[in-house]
Amino acid sequence: MTTDARPAAGYGHGYARGTALAAIIVAAVWHVLNNLSGTIVYRDEYRTPWPQLPHVLVPLAAWVVIAALIGLATADLLRRPHDTPQLSAPAAPVLVGVALLLAATLVVSSSACPKITFLSGNWAWTAFGWPAMLLLWRSPIGWLLGALGVNAVAVIVAIWLTRDVDRVDAARLVITLYGATAIQMGLFAGCRFMQRVAARAAAARAASAELETRKLVAEQIHEARQERYHEIGHSMGEILGGLADGSSDPGDSDVRRRSAVAAARLRRLIAERDDTDSPLLHELRACADIAERRGLVVGLEVVGRLPDLPVVVRRALTEAPIHLMAVAATDCRITIIAMPDEVEVSAVADIAVGMRIDESAGTGSGGATGVTVSWSRDEEAVWVRTTWCAR
Repeated sequence: MTTDARPAAGYGHGYARGTALAAIIVAAVWHVLNNLSGTIVYRDEYRTPWPQLPHVLVPLAAWVVIAALIGLATADLLRRPHDTPQLSAPAAPVLVGVALLLAATLVVSSSACPKITFLSGNWAWTAFGWPAMLLLWRSPIGWLLGALGVNAVAVIVAIWLTRDVDRVDAARLVITLYGATAIQMGLFAGCRFMQRVAARAAAARAASAELETRKLVAEQIHEARQERYHEIGHSMGEILGGLADGSSDPGDSDVRRRSAVAAARLRRLIAERDDTDSPLLHELRACADIAERRGLVVGLEVVGRLPDLPVVVRRALTEAPIHLMAVAATDCRITIIAMPDEVEVSAVADIAVGMRIDESAGTGSGGATGVTVSWSRDEEAVWVRTTWCAR
């Protein structure tokens, strides 16, 4: 069984990218089709302090400045296409860009002749919000509202000082500003709303996926433990059955070894369910507790910081020491040497007289990868090294 592993953030990023692209397209298309065409159509309806130059150069220069600001804001959004708005105060470059945008807007409004005040030739003051929206895309909505308010006040003052404005013109000015601002704020607020809805949906999807994953993991762990319980129960059943019907001799060293190994495995399986900071150390201590109850002195030492290891790796690392402790005579010394990508469990013990050791124990690693086991003997002492390496 599998679950949808797609990162939940991807859904929110998709909406963030889509809304950003929509705003970029609206701003760019409006700036070219409306603003540039209005400048060209009304090229003779502008004033300039330099009579020797074409009057249209002033609004064209302002148009180029605004186009550059749109381009810079677009490049920033496309360079980080998956960023959702951070809703933080705008950085200094953004504020400089908004100031340049406001200056270009005032230049166009001041240079336009009075008769085109409400025509597309005087486009800047109504189009201010589109590039401002891109510049303030990652800022709180209040910053865009404040920028639109400053633009409205500045444009009203500029028009009032450069031409005669009657009550009808003043009403048209307010209504036009309100209409343009409402559309721009509506798009910006709509984008923010979609992003919030997408973020909540992504969070809900992530929670659902995590819950499903936890459920699957719990089921797999339960199945694995049931298999281990069955294996250990079968092994102990054979031992106890043999003792009950007299086919096994309690004094036989092999029977004692098998009984000690089965008891240690059962104790290890129980310890695997405990919540502890060092599961491997905890499981080895649990196995050592079984050996100590029969009089064996067990020394356990850890060198380094143990990394997080899967259960199958921990079982492979403890299997050979379990077999060694089962046949040890008086004492067993276990040392764990831990590194971030390598763990070694080394055990040394003296072997009881008549006890046979199974030196194939642990060599199969129980399905764990990167685990090796080596046995060596020196007179009565036996040394086993079990090593896990991530590489």
